[in-house]
Amino acid sequence: MVYYRNTQKKWLFGVCAGLADAWQLNLTGVRLFWFGALFFFPGVLFFYLLLAVLLKGKPTEPQFDTDFLNTPITPEQRRAELDQLTAQLNTVDRRLRQLEHYVTSDVFLYKSRLDDSP
Repeated sequence: MVYYRNTQKKWLFGVCAGLADAWQLNLTGVRLFWFGALFFFPGVLFFYLLLAVLLKGKPTEPQFDTDFLNTPITPEQRRAELDQLTAQLNTVDRRLRQLEHYVTSDVFLYKSRLDDSP
């Protein structure tokens, strides 16, 4: 679970808004809870201020560049990109096969038994 301050819905520092987002609770209910806790336990103010200092702001959504959708591409460029992607996938496939071969080999079995021995 990620905790953060939601500065877009803040009253003071955004701590209640961030906690309401993280716990998927009603923001008004979280604020009322904090206010009630502060009224009965003044030490809660220190905890709130500590959270305000320690918690980072709400992470932003990643922005995707959509210019590539409108960029014309020639068949030669497409072929070159597909060849490059095929080469990368073949490399990953070869490495995965090597790993699978090692893990299913007797050498791996014996080494793992030796490592597990007291």
